Amino acid sequence: MKKSKFALSLLFFIVAGIINLSAVDFQNGNIKLIINEKTGGFSLFYLANSSEDGEESGAKSGGEPLFNKDPKTSFFAVNTPGNTLYPGKSWYFKTIFNNSETEPSVMYESQDLLIQQTFSFINTANSDISNGIKITFEITNAGDKPLPVGLRFLVDTHLGEGRKNAPFIIGSQNIIKETIINNSSGETHWISRGEKLSLMGSIEVPDEKMGKNPDFIHFANWKKLNDVSWKAKYFQGKSFNLLPYSIGDSAVCYYYEPETLAPGDSSLITILLAVEDEMGFALPDTAVSAPARNTGKTAGANASGTFADNNPANFSDNEKDSAVLVLQQMLSTLEKFISGEISLSEEDLAEIEQSIARHKARYGL
Repeated sequence: MKKSKFALSLLFFIVAGIINLSAVDFQNGNIKLIINEKTGGFSLFYLANSSEDGEESGAKSGGEPLFNKDPKTSFFAVNTPGNTLYPGKSWYFKTIFNNSETEPSVMYESQDLLIQQTFSFINTANSDISNGIKITFEITNAGDKPLPVGLRFLVDTHLGEGRKNAPFIIGSQNIIKETIINNSSGETHWISRGEKLSLMGSIEVPDEKMGKNPDFIHFANWKKLNDVSWKAKYFQGKSFNLLPYSIGDSAVCYYYEPETLAPGDSSLITILLAVEDEMGFALPDTAVSAPARNTGKTAGANASGTFADNNPANFSDNEKDSAVLVLQQMLSTLEKFISGEISLSEEDLAEIEQSIARHKARYGL
């Protein structure tokens, strides 16, 4: 077993290297957005000195992260009866990336759900160029029976962390302990304020056409929110520590309770993230402020196609894309085995090893 475990550890890093070549950069105004086209995971950076056409002017080439730059620590999940599903990480969904310069998006397709996550660049009232993004989730019941579907979205914040900082600010209130804000609070946005840079997130969207507001938002320790499948137990006034594992690690989690969708029906959810503006999300225009500039900084092949009328059927023959998705899922299984989360027999390990070798040889990965 030790020999198999060592061999699979090597395979893990090989497959991880293949999959990590899938990050695509988009730049617009002061914002750089990096999306993993295989999982939909993303990170967001602020470019301090950018012109209106998106060109950097003396800014650090990488920009400053507005939340944890590891895209695996911020993600969304959907809740259906008896299950919480992670579309970017699950075998259950096929992932299709749309490499659009104006509105890049990711479609997650299963037998009974279609989830489209779309990114748009926005500028708040006091900014002439893009200083944030709009994230839109359109969830469609693709099955033949009514289906309750909820969504949660976790953001691994960090700017407000530190001995002298409040992890979050809402209105004039410093949030220094675990807190829940519900949709009747009247608050419009939260702030994670650092020494030089601040991230602002919506609590209410400024236009009802953007969809519904969250039922509640939970501010708590990141590991606590990350380690549950759906809701973490709320302890009012608890610190942002989870001893002995995590100290002062803040996060915010949006919750949209399950809504029953009839076959073919959809629900719309929008979350706004931007650099702090004293006017909050009083947006002058929620559309894209200018065409995004795709920097082309992707270490592997870009998206293998674009949507045609948003119909996933047009991508069903894209074998190489599907092969990478399979490798990603096997990587996830190996990761859980190596970390001790699951147990696998010698036969299981041999089958995974052979499958990885077949996919790599067949598709030239």
